[in-house]
Amino acid sequence: MLSDTEKTVHELYGAWGEKKIFGITRIGTIRSTFLIDPDGNLVYQWKNVKVKDHVKKVFEKFIELKN
Repeated sequence: MLSDTEKTVHELYGAWGEKKIFGITRIGTIRSTFLIDPDGNLVYQWKNVKVKDHVKKVFEKFIELKN
């Protein structure tokens, strides 16, 4: 979990930009999840995340990469 009030990390990871909500185009946070290893390397990312089953998908990817 990260608080990024200056949008520095948002922009670095491509989590800030154009998105559509109810057919209206806006600029804002693109709901995303990033899996980062203990060395700080980005190992997997999900963009335009939907809540349903997302935690399960992240956990499954974590287990897959751990093995």
